[in-house]
Amino acid sequence: MSNFPQEFYDAFNKLFEEYTQVKKAIILLENLDPKHKIHIAPLNQLRSGLDHAFKASIIKDDQFQHELIEMQGHVRRAGYDAFELLASVLGQTIIRKIKWISNKALETVFPEYYTSISPQLTNLQVRLAEIRTEKNHFNQPFKQYMQEISSIITIYKKVVSMIPSLKQYDRKRFFAKAISYGITLSSGVAIGLIVAKYS
Repeated sequence: MSNFPQEFYDAFNKLFEEYTQVKKAIILLENLDPKHKIHIAPLNQLRSGLDHAFKASIIKDDQFQHELIEMQGHVRRAGYDAFELLASVLGQTIIRKIKWISNKALETVFPEYYTSISPQLTNLQVRLAEIRTEKNHFNQPFKQYMQEISSIITIYKKVVSMIPSLKQYDRKRFFAKAISYGITLSSGVAIGLIVAKYS
């Protein structure tokens, strides 16, 4: 049996749910970032938290409580970093996905983008900024982040699911214009040749 005080175990039990949410955010970030970048900031915070956990485990006096508080602070900062990076990556990815889609395609095939999705994204960005300024006051610091991120992920899935239809619309429109232009050009050349022949 270990000689750690009960407070030591209580601190870890209390922090476990937060750590689980941080881990989930980091995994989502790794999987949803189209560049598959490894984002160092949250990992550095977790590493620093682990340093304090080990220090707390070997300190013999009441100083271990200070180390546990520091550990909790680093785990929370890891979460804030991971959630904010995840929100940013998802927002940028959504914008990049529709960057090359014509307005006409969006209006025709996916009108919800202008009427619902774009305003929702703006509202979510504002809400995430509000959460950032209030984050030190939450008893459950990541609960609101998770709700907003879940909304962004829903939007992300919807946009991604519409990309093939949007691209198909733009391709058909391009070919229709090309054929129309070709017919117009051919007619112009034919008329020009007839006029030249009989002039």
